[in-house]
Amino acid sequence: MRPDRNYVTSLDAQLGVLGVAVAQWSVRDDSKAQPEIRQAANVAMAAVDDMLSTLHRLRGQLVTEIRQSDDASAARADALIAKCRHQET
Repeated sequence: MRPDRNYVTSLDAQLGVLGVAVAQWSVRDDSKAQPEIRQAANVAMAAVDDMLSTLHRLRGQLVTEIRQSDDASAARADALIAKCRHQET
């Protein structure tokens, strides 16, 4: 199993949303009402939350895959050691 490409696609999309929203927020003018700019801050926060959630799910998948890979490596090493021991006798 390989990391799901959907995670990468999702993170890329979320990063795009975050970039636009932060750019809008960064040019705010606090001397006047700008509800659309305040909404951009909300969008940025939601994008961060979405990215954290996606990263957490991706991390969980990677931990599972790393354990499976390590188990397969250990099994190969055990088989090789057993083969060497058998040849010595």
